[in-house]
Amino acid sequence: MAYLEAAAQAARQADVRLMVHIGYANFGRSAGITRRLLPLLEAGDLLTHVYTGAPGWAADDDGTVLPELWEAQRTRARRVPAARSDFQPTC
Repeated sequence: MAYLEAAAQAARQADVRLMVHIGYANFGRSAGITRRLLPLLEAGDLLTHVYTGAPGWAADDDGTVLPELWEAQRTRARRVPAARSDFQPTC
């Protein structure tokens, strides 16, 4: 998943914010990819669709919000619920 690091590096080199969309259909419901990207976020970066129930979401298998998400939100990233559907449960 070098593309995560490449995107972060490109944002830093261009002196712009990194915006990351949560919900990755190709990775199943696992939060593994989300866990990989959260440490890459810096102050002012944006994380969208955090409350989605889509694959690649921001919760453990038991539905507990990732501690890494709380840490990123507290210390550096902005959470942007980008769609009304972020607040609706999915099956």
